[in-house]
Amino acid sequence: FDQSPSSYIPQYGGFCAWGMTAEYGCPKFAWASDCLGPNGNWSVWTIYNGKLYFFLMDSVKEYFLEDPQGYVANGDLRWAGWFSDSTESKFSTKCFSSE
Repeated sequence: FDQSPSSYIPQYGGFCAWGMTAEYGCPKFAWASDCLGPNGNWSVWTIYNGKLYFFLMDSVKEYFLEDPQGYVANGDLRWAGWFSDSTESKFSTKCFSSE
C-alpha cells in the first residue's frame, strides 16, 4: 500500500461502476455530476486492468464483465466530462450498500 496508495482508490469514486458506465436516463438514479448514483457495495467488486471497480450488486457486475473495455471507455469519458480537473475528486463516503 505504501508504495502505490493510488492503486487502491476505487474507480468512479466508489460509486457503482455499472451505473457510471452504462446507466443513462435511469429514473431511480439521475447520474449527473451533482447526483451520483448508488454507492458501490464493497463485497461486489472486480479488478480490471489493475483498477478496482465496485458495483451495487452481482447482476450488474456480470453485465459489466461482458465488455469491460467498452464500459470503462464509456465511464471514463463520462467521469472526465463531469470532473475534468484531475485534482478534483468525488468520492462516495458510504462505500457500502445493503441493497
